[in-house]
Amino acid sequence: MPARISIYLADDLRRRMDKVKGVNWSAVAAEAFERKLGELAAQKQEKKMEDVIQRLRASKLEDDSEIVAQGRHDGHAWAKDGATAAELKRLAKYMDRFEAALQGEQFTCGSESDAYCGAERFVFEIDPNAGNDRMVASDFWEGVTGENEYPDNEYVQAFAEGAMALWSEVADKL
Repeated sequence: MPARISIYLADDLRRRMDKVKGVNWSAVAAEAFERKLGELAAQKQEKKMEDVIQRLRASKLEDDSEIVAQGRHDGHAWAKDGATAAELKRLAKYMDRFEAALQGEQFTCGSESDAYCGAERFVFEIDPNAGNDRMVASDFWEGVTGENEYPDNEYVQAFAEGAMALWSEVADKL
């Protein structure tokens, strides 16, 4: 079981955080703590192997956060410029259905009983006409990323979050 700590925030900051849906604030805080630990480890004159590991762990977070930022940006842009209301509704239902059970891991690669990767599963969820056609999924992601390969699960998850951020702003106005 993860350790619990208390963090005190300014009231204004807490109110602004409460307005944002779909963000795991504990994960945001944990990432900030990891970054700071990496920074402190890098500053040490004599580094133990534990310090090297901590510094590299923080650098991996930096790489991962760039992927996440790009995914959120691209998802928001897709929702703004190309997605249909029906696609966004289906995505919202899918994420709501699995949010509690999977705790942010909706688009992980398939298991022994599901051979599809997260990028494929995303497309199959938003497009009922896709069936389980991998070419439809491949074409979707190539149109989004310009790459001829599927994005990793972190990107797909962030893409979905970016799309849902825009959807949450406009859904009640339709």
